[in-house]
Amino acid sequence: MAIDRSSHRAGRFFGRLHQLLDSSKFRLPFNKISGDIMTIARVTEITASSKRSFDDAIKQGIKRANDTIDGITSAWVADQQVKIKNGAITEYLVRMKVTFVLKASRKKSRK
Repeated sequence: MAIDRSSHRAGRFFGRLHQLLDSSKFRLPFNKISGDIMTIARVTEITASSKRSFDDAIKQGIKRANDTIDGITSAWVADQQVKIKNGAITEYLVRMKVTFVLKASRKKSRK
């Protein structure tokens, strides 16, 4: 029976990785100054609209997201679209990806 060396190596790698994660030597990434776990961010997608302009739609979307989400650090405009009626633009729509930092967990990690 032939041994598939690539899967054999992968099995050894993941077996060793499992041992490292279960060992007491494994540490989560800590901020050495404060002792906290490093910052983790999340990205969520929002859609906003304005009857004035794309710029106004972006500002309104960020303003509204900031009312609900704490710790917003950036936003990326993923898509722009307009609604048209009788040949005239009636509404500007933007789809944005908003990045915000998650609050620190109250749990203490193992050291």
